[in-house]
Amino acid sequence: MVLDGWEGAVNIGGRRIANLRYADDTVLLAGSEKELQEIVNRLDRVGNEKELLINMDNTKTMILNGKICNIMLHHATICYAYWNSIMLNKSS
Repeated sequence: MVLDGWEGAVNIGGRRIANLRYADDTVLLAGSEKELQEIVNRLDRVGNEKELLINMDNTKTMILNGKICNIMLHHATICYAYWNSIMLNKSS
């Protein structure tokens, strides 16, 4: 449901990959901040419809290009930038 009609993802080894899942963990993959915000919004909306909530204490955003991102979820910015970058997790 979250990925229905989703065109965003990253290309790894010639394959388009939008998420990785293991047990109850999910990793969302996106090629841009805009794509990541859209898929986070989709996941939150579908989760709310099914009465499943995203655990903000366990939610992180990792970027690898050194930019600061502004991914919003429940009025909080979630962003962890690695590889010589800044780490943020600030609530509003």
